[in-house]
Amino acid sequence: MLRDLQIVAMDSGGSLVPILQIAGQYESEKTGPAFDPSIKKFYFFSQRGKSGSASDGVTYEVKGLFIKI
Repeated sequence: MLRDLQIVAMDSGGSLVPILQIAGQYESEKTGPAFDPSIKKFYFFSQRGKSGSASDGVTYEVKGLFIKI
């Protein structure tokens, strides 16, 4: 089953805005999304990674220009 695995934010008007989409990890839950205090890095965790195994968890760091609303 193909799922649309996105992490989204809500803008000031209440609309959902995709921050990123994860491909190839359909058996894994994405958890713990958080920005660092400078809002230049975004972190999230994939509980089961690409393999779908509980021992394959991974933490991601995304660097970019994020705008605080």
